[in-house]
Amino acid sequence: GGGGDRANVFYGIIDRRTLELTYSAAGPVYGGIVRGATGKLERISSDDSPIEKGSHLKLGTIRSLNLEARDRVFLVSAGTIAAKNKADEAFGEDRLIRSILATPRSSTTSIHDVRNEIFYSVESHIGEQDLPQDVTAVVFEVKDRVIRLAPRRD
Repeated sequence: GGGGDRANVFYGIIDRRTLELTYSAAGPVYGGIVRGATGKLERISSDDSPIEKGSHLKLGTIRSLNLEARDRVFLVSAGTIAAKNKADEAFGEDRLIRSILATPRSSTTSIHDVRNEIFYSVESHIGEQDLPQDVTAVVFEVKDRVIRLAPRRD
């Protein structure tokens, strides 16, 4: 998202051994981590410039975050944040955060429920309005660490 001559891009890699998320972005990042241990939300952000049409791709600042078992990570497109209602009011980051936190964590709540709550909140906000941009949400959960050792042979 970001307009016809610009693109926002997020690129991340998770080290499965250490659960470290290393990422870079071109354009703003909208998202966060809901910590599995505490239920508290930490924002993921970037203020690097988007990719401009006709320019060379320049990697933004490289950042890293330590993830833990049962953390839920969510990222949404700029179009999600910019979706406007009839009063020309954008959905915004505050509504995004409220929709994330409105989905209680339980044994029956999945990451799909979190993603669906985001989409439902955006649709409720805009009403009958058409979406001018994409509305994309990526949600994933870090599973518990499981280390299995092969039996020792003598």
